[in-house]
Amino acid sequence: ARAHDLPILAIDVMPGAIPIDEYEMPRGCALLFGQEWPGLSPQAIAGSDVVLSISQYGSTRSINVAAAAAIANTAVPQPMSATLAGRNPAS
Repeated sequence: ARAHDLPILAIDVMPGAIPIDEYEMPRGCALLFGQEWPGLSPQAIAGSDVVLSISQYGSTRSINVAAAAAIANTAVPQPMSATLAGRNPAS
């Protein structure tokens, strides 16, 4: 991610994390997820540009990583057309 100048966005539930729905997600980024219960390591948090959280009701510490990835990926802006995605729609 660093070699391609992509920001690293950690997704974890921890004090100081910014709710993902309140953060302006960049078009290109690397999303970093930890294990379902322990979350991300201190080293992973330190190496990230920002820590985001997914709002949860009920359980407040753990969400399945596949579900978290699906939620986070919907927050990342997607190209509006095939041309923006680098594809030629005529081909």
